[in-house]
Amino acid sequence: MSVVLGLGTAPAQTDIAALQTQAEVGDAAADNTLGNMYANGQGVPQNDAEALRHYSLAAGRGYAPANFNLGMMSELGRGGPVSLPKAFAYYQKAAQQGFAPAQFNVGNMYASGLGVAQDPFEALLWFRQAGEQGVVEAQYNLGLGYEMGRGISKNDELAQTWYRRAAGAGLQPGKLQFGVDARGGPGFGRQPSGGGEIISRVRPARLRPRPE
Repeated sequence: MSVVLGLGTAPAQTDIAALQTQAEVGDAAADNTLGNMYANGQGVPQNDAEALRHYSLAAGRGYAPANFNLGMMSELGRGGPVSLPKAFAYYQKAAQQGFAPAQFNVGNMYASGLGVAQDPFEALLWFRQAGEQGVVEAQYNLGLGYEMGRGISKNDELAQTWYRRAAGAGLQPGKLQFGVDARGGPGFGRQPSGGGEIISRVRPARLRPRPE
């Protein structure tokens, strides 16, 4: 079953006409919400092309969540083929705008070599930015980086500092985590039960089935 992620998914009773009017006068948040509605088939027929059009308009106005959503659409192959390099480019734009979920995904892609050349040092730089904004999975990965000496010199004291921050936010070993990202949306990642593996993904929004 396919899934789509949209940040700021519209409530069921959204006034679509009002959103369209707002979008026509340059409201980026309205365009992003319309993109979410088309991506999820919520209040309108599901249409990936329309979702991408609205996300692109919002992103063109500098709206970070829209860049994030374009990245997720590219990663999932929604509205086009799967493209990890393209997904990375969109996530990076949102990350550079200070959007914490995107900062985590950029860090993960550098750590894993997905869509970009593997670079543990760059990964930790982005994990730190996301961790400072409260993304608990990034805090854990920072602890792991300091403990294992990945991309940076080993430092047990800093490792424990970041592990404690993640644990204080409720991250527990060996479980699928449904937590809260820095912007208040639910997210998930798998905490390693051993072997020193990074948490692989944070998708901080509602995951909704795509109508087949």
